[in-house]
Amino acid sequence: MSNRRALLIPVLVALLVATWLAGGRLGLERSYRDVEVSVDYAEVSAVAAFSGQSVPAVLARLRGLGLVSVALEEPLLRDLVNGGALTLTGGPHTAAQAGSVEAAATAGSAAGLAAVTALARRYGGTRMGPTVRLGVPGLALLDAGGGIDPQAIAQVREAGLVPIARLRNSPGLTDAAIDTMLADLAAQGVRRIVFAGDQVLGFRELRDSTAASLARYDLAWGRVEFAEQKGEDKLADTILRGQPGVRPRGYIRLHGVTAGEMAKLAPEVIIERYRRAAQERNIRLVFVRLLLTPSHDALAANEAYLGRIVSGLRESGMKTGQTTAFPLVSPGRWRPMVISLLGIASVAAWLLAQIGGDWSPRRWLGWWLGLGALALLLALARPQLHNKLMALLCGMVYPLWAGRRAWLALVEDRVKSPAQAVALLWTTIGITVAGGLMASGLLASTSYYLHHDAFAGVKLAHLVPLLGMALVVAGGFSLPGADARAVRRKLADLLANPVTAGYLLTALVVGVVLLLMLVRSGNDGLEVSSTELRFRSILERIFIARPRTKEFLVGDPALLLAALAVVRGRRQWSGLLLLVGMIGVVGTFNTFCHLHTPLTQSLLRTFHALWLGTLLGLGAAALLWRRGANEEST
Repeated sequence: MSNRRALLIPVLVALLVATWLAGGRLGLERSYRDVEVSVDYAEVSAVAAFSGQSVPAVLARLRGLGLVSVALEEPLLRDLVNGGALTLTGGPHTAAQAGSVEAAATAGSAAGLAAVTALARRYGGTRMGPTVRLGVPGLALLDAGGGIDPQAIAQVREAGLVPIARLRNSPGLTDAAIDTMLADLAAQGVRRIVFAGDQVLGFRELRDSTAASLARYDLAWGRVEFAEQKGEDKLADTILRGQPGVRPRGYIRLHGVTAGEMAKLAPEVIIERYRRAAQERNIRLVFVRLLLTPSHDALAANEAYLGRIVSGLRESGMKTGQTTAFPLVSPGRWRPMVISLLGIASVAAWLLAQIGGDWSPRRWLGWWLGLGALALLLALARPQLHNKLMALLCGMVYPLWAGRRAWLALVEDRVKSPAQAVALLWTTIGITVAGGLMASGLLASTSYYLHHDAFAGVKLAHLVPLLGMALVVAGGFSLPGADARAVRRKLADLLANPVTAGYLLTALVVGVVLLLMLVRSGNDGLEVSSTELRFRSILERIFIARPRTKEFLVGDPALLLAALAVVRGRRQWSGLLLLVGMIGVVGTFNTFCHLHTPLTQSLLRTFHALWLGTLLGLGAAALLWRRGANEEST
């Protein structure tokens, strides 16, 4: 049995399992495409006032354009007091000490009356008509939430829209108070909860109570993307994992534009941002801030604005309507074990068996049994950790396997025509895609699709294949017949050779590119420039699924040029070009590790990068090497 066949049998079995999981993910993504468009009630009221319309009339007109829900944010008591809707008397409400405080709603103030009702329900006060007497610290009350006006909730529901409650994490709340708050809202027809301010409800000690009450009253939590509210990670973990007596659930990813961003960004940019969020990151609730800037007709301006947002979503293949919490899915227990044992441990063992230059089935089997035993023990003891670590190992071994295979084909002169060079590029990327499918299969769970969990070790998955291939190219490491003495001799010869200015400059450019790639990888990399953002936007309009720049513009063309360099008799450039081409290989694998990005987007991005990279590589070769090696020899 040849090396290749011995390796491919378990890999193909694992790939079948990964493809099965990928099929389930595609079906889930097709069914979960309803995007809920929401606006703020206070901003609707402002538009109604500016345009001389009633709030119900404005809601009806916006609903006709595709509006689905309206968010109602509870005000701070401080703001109600300052605005005259509420008075605090009979206690030191300006000092941080306890006292008998009486909160009274101003006559005719619906917001003040809602606050009195909320205070009585949350803090157990004595209610007397429009007033409530409380024995709590007065200063703490100013930072408490003032409840949501039931009349506003009813008005939203009468307009055929879904009310969303934006609650604050008020001081002094108890388990019972949180449960009461959510029970009252559920009784009024609220089905979505989004937290206002910089904390989730129940932060710090009562997050579990919040999660339990959300489940008890079937309220979906909308987690705001990029908001970084205190306690959101713990709350998300509790919701996804479940508690004793509380089943695990999903939640909704929400994207919004802040007030500060509204003042800086053009409407076209904001519209594109909403579309991209829904299409690329599983965002299913978009919170639209209305335009409150001077205009000839405030209502007409916002109708046109909202209509363009809805059209952009629909044109990208999304549907607008009531959404739901993301379904709870997982890869199960045995499927990740099959992928890790047959698809990842076997490939890692095959690479380790190459060390020394001579492969043998016995050495491969020994490494495989050792790695497989460790993976199996980890899967039984800590399945989540097993999936995460094996996905990382996959990210290191598959790009290295694909790159080593490509270099071996060049060293052994198995690429003799441009067609074979193109085939080498596509096969190399195909192997990497197979690895990406296996890694995404290991992580095929709701927590990754919602971006609560993420692929771990992004920089390591970039660096290890690049360093490994540098050893393979420069020293012949792991190639047939390359034992330790031969590798040392080749490296010594390489270091003894004179370096031309061209090679030095090229190496410097490659080094800078690799450094930028590592710094830009992960979630905390360098900020993307406005020029690059515009370039990305152009690509998205053309291709819908934008090919990644480092793949179609750098890595894939360089990998093809490495093969074409051998075909055209420019072998001295093939090694350096292949190392640059590894940027595209590791980038391709990384594409499939963005689990919150739909799989169709990842596949399309890779395909577009491949054919574009092929054309660019062929064009660059035609410009650089106008005559082939045969023509030069004559």
